[in-house]
Amino acid sequence: MNHQFNQNPYPLKHLSEICPQPIATSDDVGRSTRFQRRVGVMLATTAVAFSLAACGQQSAVEPTVGERVDSAIETTASAAQEARQDLTQAMESTEEKASDVADAVAQKAEDLEITAKVNAKLADDEVLSARQINVDTADGHVTMTGPVASAEAASRATELAMTVAGVKSVVNNLAIRPANS
Repeated sequence: MNHQFNQNPYPLKHLSEICPQPIATSDDVGRSTRFQRRVGVMLATTAVAFSLAACGQQSAVEPTVGERVDSAIETTASAAQEARQDLTQAMESTEEKASDVADAVAQKAEDLEITAKVNAKLADDEVLSARQINVDTADGHVTMTGPVASAEAASRATELAMTVAGVKSVVNNLAIRPANS
């Protein structure tokens, strides 16, 4: 038996029969390896850049719990300060309005008191008691309207009104109408 161990059962005449393309030389392999390294470095750099950008976007979109708490504290403090200012302004405005209202009420009460006292003096007078005299008071100024029997009665009504405390002036619009006898 004749065995040949190193013999190729498929003998080739030339390598170009298997691979029609030329086989890379060692220079070609070196260039290819350098190119692959560059591509790898570029891909790694791009991946790192995207990762950093994604991290930056994530913190901008979703603040941390601490940042949320700080923001809530700032918002609450700002709202409290605005509420304090609004309340202070409202209180000052309310105090001014209340003071104005109190002054107006006090003046109206004084006017009502003057009107009542003038009416009482006119009713107590023998000459004027039978007559209907209307008395109005505004800021201490008394206005009298209605009929009286004589000019003396009209003058007497003015004199009586002037004796009441708080009366500043008297406008006598009394009409003289003698009584039917």
